Amino acid sequence: MRIVGVVAPGLPPVFSAELDHGVEPERLARSYGYEIVRPLSVHGPLEEMKLMMLVKPDPRGARPLRVRKRHIEPGSLPDSEPPKRQRLAAYGILTSELGLLAVEFSDKTRFFGQWGLPGGGIDDGEKAIDAAQREIKEETGQSASKMRLVDLQTEHWVGRAPTGEVEDFQAVRIVYRGEVLEPGEPQVLEVNGTTSVARWIPLEGWEDHPWTPAARALLEKHLG
Repeated sequence: MRIVGVVAPGLPPVFSAELDHGVEPERLARSYGYEIVRPLSVHGPLEEMKLMMLVKPDPRGARPLRVRKRHIEPGSLPDSEPPKRQRLAAYGILTSELGLLAVEFSDKTRFFGQWGLPGGGIDDGEKAIDAAQREIKEETGQSASKMRLVDLQTEHWVGRAPTGEVEDFQAVRIVYRGEVLEPGEPQVLEVNGTTSVARWIPLEGWEDHPWTPAARALLEKHLG
């Protein structure tokens, strides 16, 4: 993915750079002397995806690009450096008259039993918005509408993949906010996937549920 910074929509970019493995978008922008305000748009399929970010000058100026120390899961660090993998995925914060749409992760994930947002990996040749809507349908049986880009979230850790292999993994999550205009009983359509259950959660008291740290951070930011 390429991160493109603009100080106002329609103006020429002030920087354009690949988001290399392990690099956070905020630190990438700082290395050019800018702070990220918010994402504006995503263009192109997976292989040539560009994310336009609204930025503003950082009063401290440009700073050296540093990669934050990886989180290492206990007992997962091998003798040799593990293979690196960066995964681009798209997710939705979706609400309806029935509440907030959530999924519970299956035992095929490191978050077994915890709840998260519906979404998943972007396939080759696929656009982010199409991936989000496809994954939401597969994981919950619901159709998302009025989708707008609201966030870009990254995480970087060393741990075991569902296959058991230890990997140096960076999750890059493109996040949309949307609605389900005709909500129904959620149903997991994907067989033997990472989602075991889908459900509507009342908006009042959503904080009391066992969310993954990443999902909780996004919900606190965008639901308040």
